[in-house]
Amino acid sequence: MLKRVIHWFELEPVGTLLSYDHDAMSRFVEAGALTEPKRTRYANCVACKASLPVQVQSWGEHLVRCASCGGDVVLGIEFQSVSAKLSWLPNSLAAQIDSTLKPVVTLIDNRLWRISEATSATTAVYLLRSTINLDLAPIMETLNVDFDDGRRLILTTSPFRNMPEPTAESIFLPLDEVAHMEPEGIRLDARSLLPQLIDQVPLWFELPPPYNRLTLAGETLRLRRRQPDFMRLLRLAHAAGQKKASWRALLRRAGYRDVYTSLAQVFPDEVFRFIETSKDDVWIRKAPLPKSRAGPDRQRKNNR
Repeated sequence: MLKRVIHWFELEPVGTLLSYDHDAMSRFVEAGALTEPKRTRYANCVACKASLPVQVQSWGEHLVRCASCGGDVVLGIEFQSVSAKLSWLPNSLAAQIDSTLKPVVTLIDNRLWRISEATSATTAVYLLRSTINLDLAPIMETLNVDFDDGRRLILTTSPFRNMPEPTAESIFLPLDEVAHMEPEGIRLDARSLLPQLIDQVPLWFELPPPYNRLTLAGETLRLRRRQPDFMRLLRLAHAAGQKKASWRALLRRAGYRDVYTSLAQVFPDEVFRFIETSKDDVWIRKAPLPKSRAGPDRQRKNNR
């Protein structure tokens, strides 16, 4: 049943009329996934020959014109039609994840919704109305503008061609992996969903918002300039179970624009008491090195 709802939800253009089948559709109308059935006739254009279904009452038939060219039409046989209610799915999911968020936040009309509150202490949840050939660039840009301070889970109505791999910050998950349909409506499977919403790996350090103080084994390192952004991203990687991360990738995402051949060009020696590097990888140590082992100052750029 869920696959049927997802198919209707993804239909283009938005608002596509579906011939009403009482036996197959009545339960979805009652659940709120489909609109109430209405009297419908095909409008066959005399000029451009387009043929489109139009919901119309008998008293308004003389007003119907071709939606394509505005020409006169000949009305065909009468039937009942419904269409998908796009607000139903995000609102139904939000009611089960975060009932305080009313209504859900629409980020891209008919495409992307935030269905739970976005805070640095929780995983923000979104619903993406996807298609096979979805352009992900504007989606990611919108997500980054809305929330770039923690983990986020993007539920997609179905997989798409350029489905991203999971990262420490963003997980794209097909809806049918964590939900199913019942006669009363859509239901989320807590056993499948909860592991995606919580940090599974205990952290051995503290880096609370605004991420400008890293505390490790009782010692605290003050972070400056872009360093908090870098460490926040590294924290997310560790919280997602990654033992290490690419420091080059973290620098780019933290806003460092220059080209670096070593992380020592960016961070002072004091920072390296708290982090360790190997080739392209970086991770937070289990305990800071003694100050006597910090070593001499390295040559580095001033873009910290």
